[in-house]
Amino acid sequence: MVRLGRCSSREYVRDEEGHVWRWLMVGCTVACGGEAAKQPAPGPSGGAASVDTGAPTSPLDTLGGIDTSRASPTASSTGDSSRHDTATRGTTTDTDPRCAARTLPREVQLVHGGLVRSALLAGPAVLPDEPMPLVLHFHGYTDSPTQQEGYSGMSEHAAAEGYVVAYPQGTGPVGSFNGGRCCGSAMLADIDDVGFTQALIEGIADHLCIDRTQVYAVGFSNGGFLAHRLACELSDQLAGVGSVAGVMGVDTCAPSRPLPVVQVHGTSDRIMPIGGNALLGYPSVDETMAGWAQRLGCDPTVPVEVYAQGDATCVQWVGCAEPLVQCTIDGGGHTWPGGTAPAVRGRVSQDLDANAFLWDVLSAAP
Repeated sequence: MVRLGRCSSREYVRDEEGHVWRWLMVGCTVACGGEAAKQPAPGPSGGAASVDTGAPTSPLDTLGGIDTSRASPTASSTGDSSRHDTATRGTTTDTDPRCAARTLPREVQLVHGGLVRSALLAGPAVLPDEPMPLVLHFHGYTDSPTQQEGYSGMSEHAAAEGYVVAYPQGTGPVGSFNGGRCCGSAMLADIDDVGFTQALIEGIADHLCIDRTQVYAVGFSNGGFLAHRLACELSDQLAGVGSVAGVMGVDTCAPSRPLPVVQVHGTSDRIMPIGGNALLGYPSVDETMAGWAQRLGCDPTVPVEVYAQGDATCVQWVGCAEPLVQCTIDGGGHTWPGGTAPAVRGRVSQDLDANAFLWDVLSAAP
C-alpha cells in the first residue's frame, strides 16, 4: 500500500492492485480523539458525506483520472491463495503499523470496474492492538449502508464484540448488488460485485489490523443473494456467510473450499417469499439449503433443532464439512430479526437476535 498524500482528514493510498483509496477520517460514529465525533449529513449515496475542512484540495480529491484497468479479478475456483497470502497478512502485531492503536475511519472509497465504490465502517471506539475480525454487511435492494446499519443494529454489536463491520454501497440509481438473478441495474449491467468485494477486503486489510482468517460476509435481501454468491465464488477469502431474507441466485456454485452458511427467513415475507418466486426465478429456501447440504456433504437426515424461542426456530444439519444452519421466523416479514424495519415490510421478530446468532455460529467455526 503506497501513501499518495494526505489532505487534512482524508488520506489517499494506492494498493498493489492499482486501486486508489480515500479514507475519510471525519464524521466518525465512534469516539475520535477521546470525544464522540458528530455525524455529518447523509451524502447522496445515503452514506456519510465528506466534510469540507477548508484544506487545500488534493489532486485525487475527486478520484478523477485514475487508471482502473488493473481492477482486482474475481478469485478463481481453484482456490489459489498465493495471491492473497491469507495465512500471514493482518495476523501479526510485532512490527505491523496497522495494529497501532487508532480510531476507525467512517468511510472508505475506491475505484473498481470504472466505478467509485464506497463502504461505511463501524466497530470499537478504540481499536485493539491485535488483528480484528471483519464482517461485510450488504444492504437490500433500494436501501443504503446507513439504512441497513440502522435496521440491523450491527454496529453496536460490532463495538461490543470487537470486530469491524463494513457496509458496502450498491450501484445504480437506487443501490443494488449483482447477486445473480437479483437485483436491479447491478444485475442487468452484470456489475462485478464479487471482484469489488475482494478489492474491499484487500484494501481494508492493508490499511487496518484485520485477521484475514476471520472475514465474513452477511447480507439482507439483495445483499443476502450476494452473500450466497460470494460463498460460491469467493470462498478462499471468507470464513463464513449469512443471508437474511435472500436466497441462492446463481446457477453454478462450486466453492473452492467448504465454509459455514447460515440462512434466516420469515414465513410471511411477501417481498422474498420463503417458497421462492418462479416468475423471477428465485428458488425457495428449501432448495437453497438442499444445495448447500449437498455441497457441504451433510447427512441426508432431518436437521437437528439448535434454537427455539417464541416465533424463532433454528435447525442445523449434521455430518457437514462446515456448519449449515437455517432459522425460520414464524410470521416474520422481510426484516432483520432483532432489529427494526418500516411497517410495510412486515413483522420484526425480537425472539432472535440475528446479529448475535450469525456471529456466534460463524465465528465459532474453525
